[in-house]
Amino acid sequence: MNNLSKPRFIISVLLISIITAVVSLNSDISESFFLDLQAVLSKYLGWMIIVLANGFVIFAIYLIFTKYKDIRLGGQNATPVYSYINWIAMLFSAGLGIGLLFYGVAEPIMHLNSYPGMIEGDITFNSGKAIGLANLHWGLHGWAIYSLLGLCFAFASYNKKLPFRVSSL
Repeated sequence: MNNLSKPRFIISVLLISIITAVVSLNSDISESFFLDLQAVLSKYLGWMIIVLANGFVIFAIYLIFTKYKDIRLGGQNATPVYSYINWIAMLFSAGLGIGLLFYGVAEPIMHLNSYPGMIEGDITFNSGKAIGLANLHWGLHGWAIYSLLGLCFAFASYNKKLPFRVSSL
């Protein structure tokens, strides 16, 4: 806690508390607002989300096959704390454990029932789109996004010795 910035922490807690209170006290209006926001963002910026997700995958592949793959997190003499098997087990249980058990089934059904852009009566199109959206969230694209953001934090923190916060990126 030595790196705790009290003004930043207090402002963050206040903002989150105010937003949570406003949303909780106005649940009907908030639900309508967020559903409308999702529809507008999906309609006008959905293409950009897909392009950015694909960009993350391409950039992750680029990092894997270029000189950057040899950068060791923690410095040149760093050694892994966990074995590959332990690391994969932790990654799987933290990142996918409950998600696959619940959302693996629930998310496509949720998209099928309520996602904007579904065509009424066209179950073949709608089910394909629902599965595609779930795959976008839980498949290679999601992992590329999580991995690259985690890599940025790890590099800034362990190699550059910066505090572990968003402003260090």
